[in-house]
Amino acid sequence: MLQRYIAQILPQATFKSLEDGCYFEAIPHLDGVHAHESMLETCKTEHESALGDWILYRARHGMNLPVIDGIDLNFSESA
Repeated sequence: MLQRYIAQILPQATFKSLEDGCYFEAIPHLDGVHAHESMLETCKTEHESALGDWILYRARHGMNLPVIDGIDLNFSESA
């Protein structure tokens, strides 16, 4: 399910080619999930890694994750 979640959210990323020749990638509604690298492929790889780290951090600290295309990774407490 995690792989599906990541696969659904990564296409929402936006890329920018910066004046310094580097690339910047971010997902607009996910603050703090971005990458800045000198090569486009490295930027994509680092951004995917940052997204994974962001998901794990939020899950570990009991923070909600956005539901993406019906995929809900949030834990709900049941009685």
